[in-house]
Amino acid sequence: MLLVLMLVVAFVATLPVDPIGTIALAVLTTALVVWPFGVLVWLARRWARIGDLRFVALVGVLLVTAVGSAGLAIALAG
Repeated sequence: MLLVLMLVVAFVATLPVDPIGTIALAVLTTALVVWPFGVLVWLARRWARIGDLRFVALVGVLLVTAVGSAGLAIALAG
């Protein structure tokens, strides 16, 4: 599903209309940046108990990093 979404966004990014291509590139870059963090959160949930403070801290750090990376990707694409 994620691969199909990335292929569609990559195709839209090649369209000659500049705003659509910019938005598509930002979405593709964001997906490529955020996806590994989703995998890390999934692994962290398997290794830690839900109520564990370390798990909450790890998810918080991953979310802040993902949002910051997504913002950077959008800024670079725009």
